[in-house]
Amino acid sequence: MARLTTMTPEIVRSLESSQTARMAVCVEIDGVFSPQECRRIIGLRDTLGWDDAPIPKDTSGAGPQRTHVVDTSVRRTERTHILATPETQWIYDRLSETVNVANGRAWHFRIGFMEPLQLLRYPEGGHFDWHSDLGDRGIASLRKVSATILLSDPASYDGGDLQLLTGGKELTPKRDYGTAVLFPAFVNHRVTTVSRGSRYALILWTCGKRSMR
Repeated sequence: MARLTTMTPEIVRSLESSQTARMAVCVEIDGVFSPQECRRIIGLRDTLGWDDAPIPKDTSGAGPQRTHVVDTSVRRTERTHILATPETQWIYDRLSETVNVANGRAWHFRIGFMEPLQLLRYPEGGHFDWHSDLGDRGIASLRKVSATILLSDPASYDGGDLQLLTGGKELTPKRDYGTAVLFPAFVNHRVTTVSRGSRYALILWTCGKRSMR
């Protein structure tokens, strides 16, 4: 797991503070990756392979980890894990810096490490219904900041919008090459159905030793 470092990106936007949470619902940072770097990251899928992304199974078991199942009625997404290696460390460094900027501007969570990155492809018909990334057990219960980085040319697909739920309203951040959208892990969000093309995104979760502090 990657340690967090620091950086100063040029463009940072906080979107629509929640009156109940009294904090920014999300932070957008432009140009985290260039279009060329986005294509380079997408190309990792060819060598790393992929599987169908699962969702946690709703059980009342007392085990430390939830079981996961593939349910395409809830989520239809292809997934590739990107581990931290000498060849991919530059991706981790860039994103850990980005998280530090957003967290320092908006939330001030106590975060210390990042889960392995995931490269996602939403094919035509791909989607992910409303959910939050904060779990009730295991490492998912320690998540603080979630982030999605759009890797696709926005003109190459239709649908596939990331939407956040705040105060009963749907907030749709911008979609552009290399833009990072960061938000607290407890925020409900979804990806609407892709109606044309494919949507590629990189996702990450940062965690701390204690839940939501």
